[in-house]
Amino acid sequence: MFDIITGSFFALFVLPFFGTIILAGIIGLAGRGASRKVLISASTGIGTAWVCAFVLGIPNFQITFDSNSMPHIILVGLLLGALIDHLLPQLGNKYKIICWSLDFIFAAAVITWIRGEVDLVSILIFLIWGCIQFNAHRLANDARMPAIMVVVAAIGLATIAWIGDILADRNLAFGVSSTGLGFLVWLWFKRDLPLGFSFFWSSFTALLLIALRVIEANPLMAVPILVLGFVFFTDSILSQKKLWPTFFKQFATPIIVCALSILPIVLASASALVATTLINY
Repeated sequence: MFDIITGSFFALFVLPFFGTIILAGIIGLAGRGASRKVLISASTGIGTAWVCAFVLGIPNFQITFDSNSMPHIILVGLLLGALIDHLLPQLGNKYKIICWSLDFIFAAAVITWIRGEVDLVSILIFLIWGCIQFNAHRLANDARMPAIMVVVAAIGLATIAWIGDILADRNLAFGVSSTGLGFLVWLWFKRDLPLGFSFFWSSFTALLLIALRVIEANPLMAVPILVLGFVFFTDSILSQKKLWPTFFKQFATPIIVCALSILPIVLASASALVATTLINY
């Protein structure tokens, strides 16, 4: 039992965290040209792909259109995103409308892929996720903001899955949060690093996939996950700086966002407890 616990801890926390830091350094040193900086964010995608392989198994050539296809989706998102980042490194800076359009197209493809059909629920999921993606891109001028949101949301998803006894998705979420934390180490010292498609189409998309997997396991978990979604909009409070106590103004914006995200996580956890209780009756 001890070996299993320590092995899982190493694979889900230690390895993704330090592995992402090391990979980001290798990509930064080995990269050449304009794509070097933007490709550093691909390190999060590689870490996320590793977590998926560890928890769900190495993807094979038999592709299914359901929640079990998560490893394939992450791998496709990583490879396609890294290819665009390499060939068109300035796309996100110069042509934001094209960037957002590609994001929405990929999101629609992912939702259709994992649900296996296009219906009213799929459209609703797309609209909610589209709002989240749009806000994340709006904040991407400070790359730490979307990265922190990934970490915090992943921790929230892990908590919800843990309460619901959905252990595979709990492990996936913890692994994604560790990968995001590793990338945040780089962002704290290299704040000018841009976030590429490889980040949004792998690590960011992983949050959507984990959320859908949790809802599939327990449909009542849709409520706590919707509550958790407010994590992505805590930045709206930052616009009311005049109302802040002087004490809070001394902290960096990402730290304040992280602190404000505690409330949605607590409320989502409470909702998950209620959902778990109802499902057991």
